[in-house]
Amino acid sequence: MTERYRPVRLVDLVRQAFRQAYNEMFTPRGEPDVIHVSEVSDCLRKAFYYRTMDIPIPDDKLVILTIGGLIHRIVQKELTGMGFKCELELTHDVGPFTLVGHADALNSIGLLELKSVTRMPREPYHHHLLQTNAYMVMADVNYGEIVYISKAGGYLRTYPLRPDQALFDFLVSRACQLYEALQRNEPPKPEPSKLCRWCSAYPICRGYKRLSEVVKRER
Repeated sequence: MTERYRPVRLVDLVRQAFRQAYNEMFTPRGEPDVIHVSEVSDCLRKAFYYRTMDIPIPDDKLVILTIGGLIHRIVQKELTGMGFKCELELTHDVGPFTLVGHADALNSIGLLELKSVTRMPREPYHHHLLQTNAYMVMADVNYGEIVYISKAGGYLRTYPLRPDQALFDFLVSRACQLYEALQRNEPPKPEPSKLCRWCSAYPICRGYKRLSEVVKRER
């Protein structure tokens, strides 16, 4: 039987364009001696699976992440013209590995961390607080702000912060946990939260999808 011809739909090309844009903005992180602040601000188990498996990203989540990345690029371009240093790489030597982060924007006044959201939080999300605090400590600045950008309402909300060394030490301890888990090739314990329902690694984490069904990433 001759296979029926199925024309390419234009919307499929749009999805492909989003996926290509996503791949350009969010490249895989496979450096064994580098741990990223963004990884350990969020769930360690999720970070482990993203490091060791090729986790498929659903189209809807991919579009949302790409839009967030594009917002960053547009705003950071303008902030650069205002004298900010954007995507500034920050490092902290932990011994067997280096903790690395990229601050969204930094000038002589302080540090800005931009977060695009659909629903505006009443207070900073904990993982955003961990991340921004780490950048302030690593950049040795005394003031910072998390700036939430509402994709639904088009308004901004800012939360001023002062650096907290104890909170940074807590994040470094999480980085050590992830590094050790990667060395043992054993996933960290689950960290259940409301974010689980948005996590692409959730089916693997909870055992709904067998590991044999997912391609392991070469280390």
